[in-house]
Amino acid sequence: MKAFIRELRGLAMRRNCAVLLLAHPSAEGLRSGSGMSGSTHWSNAVRSRLYLETPRGDGGAEIDPDLRELILKKSNRWRRGERITLRWREGMFVPEDAGAASDVLTKAHARTVFLDLLANFNAVGRRVSANPSRNFAPTEFEKEDGAKGIKNRAFRQAMSDLLSEGKIRIEVGGPPSKPREYLVVVGGPADTA
Repeated sequence: MKAFIRELRGLAMRRNCAVLLLAHPSAEGLRSGSGMSGSTHWSNAVRSRLYLETPRGDGGAEIDPDLRELILKKSNRWRRGERITLRWREGMFVPEDAGAASDVLTKAHARTVFLDLLANFNAVGRRVSANPSRNFAPTEFEKEDGAKGIKNRAFRQAMSDLLSEGKIRIEVGGPPSKPREYLVVVGGPADTA
């Protein structure tokens, strides 16, 4: 199973795309709402897991046959439990509140790109700061090819969220006479603490 996931990850990296695996939950996974299908190995092997469920009322009856909720059950880079309400329209599910769903996806994307760029900077010894300066991380990242169109403002919000969640942190380095603060990915190669 791990070898299969490694192959899929390699495919995604070579093609610069995402790979979506579909699984049907077990009877217990349906009953509990966990969406699990028996073995936890599949869930542990992937970076995120989404679950599509039908919203139900207090008595367990469907609220609306055209309504579904897409729930983030697992994520290495975003808060679990985020929900997007979808409605069946003209042969497909579309976000019920397209603006809110778009905001959630845009924020998640900015956070992922911020982490990737910071990890790349850390790996080659390029230091960026959390404070507005000539090497301010959002400004520097916006200039990069890997920014994927994300602008300074979205990077600022991503940086703030990631700092408050402890996914990135501020290190202090340089000579004692002129210490400098810089950002590192927690648990990354440049994370010295």
